[in-house]
Order: sequence, then C-alpha cells, then structure tokens
Amino acid sequence: MVANLARVMAEYRQNIVLTPTLDLAELLSAEEPRFAFERFDGWVETFQKAGAIGFIEGEHLVGRAGGYDEPLVVPILLREGETVRKAELPPDDPRVPRFLDAFLPALNRHLEEKGWKGIYLQHILDEPHGDEPVAYARVAALAKKHLPGVPTIDAIDAHDVPEALREASDIWVPQLGRFDDQVALLAERQRAGHEVWYYTCLFPRGRYLNRLTDFPLLKTQLLHWLNRRYGLTGFLHWGWNFWGPEPMKNTEPVINMNQTLLPSGDAFIVYPDKARLSVFASIRLEAMRAGIEDYEMLASLAKRDPAAADALAREAVASFTDYVRDPPAFRRVEAKLIEALSR
Repeated sequence: MVANLARVMAEYRQNIVLTPTLDLAELLSAEEPRFAFERFDGWVETFQKAGAIGFIEGEHLVGRAGGYDEPLVVPILLREGETVRKAELPPDDPRVPRFLDAFLPALNRHLEEKGWKGIYLQHILDEPHGDEPVAYARVAALAKKHLPGVPTIDAIDAHDVPEALREASDIWVPQLGRFDDQVALLAERQRAGHEVWYYTCLFPRGRYLNRLTDFPLLKTQLLHWLNRRYGLTGFLHWGWNFWGPEPMKNTEPVINMNQTLLPSGDAFIVYPDKARLSVFASIRLEAMRAGIEDYEMLASLAKRDPAAADALAREAVASFTDYVRDPPAFRRVEAKLIEALSR
C-alpha cells in the first residue's frame, strides 16, 4: 500500500515525504542506547524507488498534547524491562535531552552510512507560537548539535519571528496570506542563504490563491507560478489525505480535538481507493501538477533568460491577490512560456 501511495505522489511531482522517524526506529538497549533503522530504511527506499524522494522530511521532534494551544510534549522511546513504549514527556523533563542525546547521534551516523545526510531535513515543532519558541530553540539546538549540517524546517508566522526562531529554524515556511507585508524580510532571509517555502492551511480565502474545492482550478494551478514570482522554493503540502470517516461525502473534516471545521478540500487532495490499496487523484491535484510543470518550464527558461522567466511569472501573478483570472488569458501567458522554451 505504501508503495502504491508513493507512486501516486511521484506521478504528481511530490519529491519530499514526511517520515515518522521515531516510529520507524527500534530501541535495542537502554543501558547504552542502541537503535536499529531497518524499518526506516525500508520506508525511505520504497519512496525512493517510486521517485518521491527527493528529500526525507523527518517528523516533528516536539508536538502538543491535543489541540493547538495544549501543552507541548516530546515523544521518546522508553524501555521498561523487555518492553519498549513510546512516551510523550514535557520538554523540560530530564529524560528528554538524555534520549535525544542518544537518538539523534545514532540517526546522524545512520544517515551518513546510507549517504542520505544531504537529503534529510528535520522538523522541530509545527507553527510555534506564544511561549513555544523557547522550547523550540532548546530542542533545535540538540538537533543542530547532533545532526550537523541538517537544515531545520517548520511552518512559522512571518509576522512573529522571535530571535530564538530566527537562529533555530533554517527553512521558514510562512502561511500564504500572512506575509504580504513581509516580503522584504523573506527576501533578506533568502539573500542570507536560507530557503523560504510557503503553505496553506484553513486560509487564505477570498481573493488569494488556494486549492479549496470551491475555488476556480486556475487558482490551484497558479500556486506554483507564485513560487516563481516571489522566489519561493517549496510548497508544504497540507493536507494530502487527512480524511474523516466518509471522505467521499464529507470534504470538511474537523481537527484540533474536533474544535475546528476545515474548509472544503483543505484537508485532502486525494480520495481513498480501497479496492486497489491506493488513492484517486482529485481534479485539484491534476491542476496542481499542471502548475508544477509550469514552474519546471519557468525554471528551465530562467537558466538562459531569467528576466524573461520573471516577466512571465509577473504577467500571470502580479501580486498575492492580483493575478490572471480568465483561463483563456492564462493560456496565452502559458503559450508564451512554451514558445520561449521552443526557441
């Protein structure tokens, strides 16, 4: 089943996979902690074989005990006699740094042995806010110490990037609709050698681009023209298959302990195909792939004529809320791109 899903991801240009690193590892000894990574290797190799890696995106080292504003927890593996269990502890529990001081170096050695160190990214905490950046920075420091050279990556609020996050998070992923007036900050970040991606989640709506079910498909295709327009180099994909019990009938599942109703299409862009142990692609996913292919063509043109590629991107997407809305007009811009590549 995992191989089937990996093939669909690759077919639609996904090239990075969120990987449950801790769940795929095995704690062999507690006295002098030793870890096995056979299941982790099987996971990575399955996605590599399908063409969906790319990059390995290590799961978040810190989570929450429920909803968005619940206390932070750090999952670790505990051995109790012959039993190993996964426990979620407060970040300031002394067992947390002891575990990470053992697990992360073991992971680092394994990545180096497999030749995967250069394609591994590490999440710390999704959407850190309030007082959470303090714990974020503490855990990120351990990750940077024990996974040297591995970039940290997370969804962050470009309007509120405390100093702790500026140093601890390497690849910033702000939410579309929340950084219209922070373009200069993000450009400064890029000039300093850092990548900037972006994502959508619940928002934005209205005049912004997104891939919601009741949005024109052109808005979905233009998401990746926006990438080129602003020099953003990744799209964090929420969500791919966060289904409720009946995804064919209900496209608005709930999240955060059933407190938040997600807008239609926000939570998933594929549908379950149980008979084939796979998924059906949505028409929105088809439109997203078309946009990614346009991005690939813009990147190809930029190699020999960056000004022409930028001009076409601006013609399609003048700003975050000003872009071509008429499909025939968009096709004319796309035709210019194809003709420029043909010369």
